[in-house]
Amino acid sequence: MPAQRGEVITNGFTLLLLALWVVFYERRSILSMGLRNRRSIARFAAGFGGGLMLFGIALGCR
Repeated sequence: MPAQRGEVITNGFTLLLLALWVVFYERRSILSMGLRNRRSIARFAAGFGGGLMLFGIALGCR
């Protein structure tokens, strides 16, 4: 379980660094990474939340 938590943290950190790189170094918006409109962002958030929920269920069953 500690390894899984570490993986979540490192993956989240990597995504954060990617977003910061795109915004500040490449001077592009986050929307240029494939999130073209509000609906796309909402779908991404729903999928991310669903994934977190399933991950939490898997950890809770342990």
